[in-house]
Amino acid sequence: MSIRYPRMHRTAGMAMCMLRCAVTAGTFLTGTLHACNVVKGSDLISGGEITIADETRPDVLLHSVSNGRGGGLVFTNCPRVTAIDIHSVPQMGGLTYVRDILLGGRPYPAFGWGPDSPLIVFNLHKYSAGAPSGTDNTPYRADATNTFQLKSGHGGDVNMTLSLGYFIYSRGGVMASVAPTTLSAITTMPGFPANGSLQHSLSFSLVIPARTCVLFDTALQLSPASANQFPRVGASTGDTPLNVLMNCPRDGIKVKLTLHDALDAGNQGSILTPTPSHSDAGVAVQLLRDGQPVHFGDQWTRAGPHAGDQTIALTARYVRTAGALTPGSVQGKAILTADYD
Repeated sequence: MSIRYPRMHRTAGMAMCMLRCAVTAGTFLTGTLHACNVVKGSDLISGGEITIADETRPDVLLHSVSNGRGGGLVFTNCPRVTAIDIHSVPQMGGLTYVRDILLGGRPYPAFGWGPDSPLIVFNLHKYSAGAPSGTDNTPYRADATNTFQLKSGHGGDVNMTLSLGYFIYSRGGVMASVAPTTLSAITTMPGFPANGSLQHSLSFSLVIPARTCVLFDTALQLSPASANQFPRVGASTGDTPLNVLMNCPRDGIKVKLTLHDALDAGNQGSILTPTPSHSDAGVAVQLLRDGQPVHFGDQWTRAGPHAGDQTIALTARYVRTAGALTPGSVQGKAILTADYD
């Protein structure tokens, strides 16, 4: 006698199998979605007034600023060891490309505000723990859209930062200061559109202290004169060169010079007020420039000052003044000042 199993058992067994298969297939749907979420969406550097050296040699690094590792734009939950697209649009009107400068062995474009301004170089710095070496710094253009692919690292709670820093270099030659300025850029991540527009902002001014020339004290002894050389008030004698030494640190410094009577600030003539011990001789000291009596308080521009020692050529002489002419000596003092543009 044969035993036959009901078909319903086979159908039930088949149904159970189908159920088990469906559950097993569902286990492949689990995983982590990487969004490179923005933790901090602004990269701000406010440098204030920055004093830099008056350097005439070209391409000398004078100053650098960066938010560096852990600063600037901050992202979390980025995909591991992945090339992430970055688009950054500069908003830096007024800057013009000048030349490339080597930084860390790589050419970086350098920009200037004018023909005699210092040069500025921009660097996009990325930090991501475990990222391939050599991918942390990227040259940045101030005159075009910048498109990069930056490699992320192995990840972490906060696993990528981006900051826009800058370096100030000497142009070569005489430089001018830079008025307060703000340089900005808008960065987006096409692979993560939900991050929106991210802001970089750099604000500062550059001040170059004037390198000044130095004037040295000068003493002059006039040769003796006799009374018969002064037949009347205003008569003069004993013209003697008076060369004041000046030393300048470089060529091209614009120097304006002014002579003053040391004992009478209001004196606008050319005759020095005698010192108290020599005030009654009837003779005083007169100063001349280019053969003509000076006007105390007037300013003149020194033509073509150069690096090193040079002289300011003046002339000193005796002049007869009102009052009794008596034997003795006479002394006067002048102050020469230098001003710079």
